[in-house]
Amino acid sequence: MESQTSTPSQRAVETAAVAPPGFDYPPLLLTLLRGSLPAIQPWAWLVERPGQLTSVATRLAASFPDRRLVPFAKNPATDDAYGFDGFDLSGDPAVHVIRMSAPAGSEYRGQWAGFAEWLDEADDVHGEWLLRS
Repeated sequence: MESQTSTPSQRAVETAAVAPPGFDYPPLLLTLLRGSLPAIQPWAWLVERPGQLTSVATRLAASFPDRRLVPFAKNPATDDAYGFDGFDLSGDPAVHVIRMSAPAGSEYRGQWAGFAEWLDEADDVHGEWLLRS
């Protein structure tokens, strides 16, 4: 049985539910969530399937209580989650990559200055992935 694809209204509800108080998503991500999400394989948007974002956010909060990661994407091959620094209330927070299966203290894998920079790299990775597929 094929999984249900989320609607823009479901995406809005789920992203609001996982955001910490006072947190604002970058406008570029909000625009993408209202329409068709661009392909980012081998990575995946967590809002593509209802409940997936909430599940990952809950797992990250339980595994890494000192972090406040607001996730939005994942690399299923590596178990890396991509998310915003939830302590940053500027509206353009840094994007962190966290290895979800790593022990606390060794989960950090890197970061981008903001969502636009992350999306540029995701587009590059997707292009390389298409060439290998």
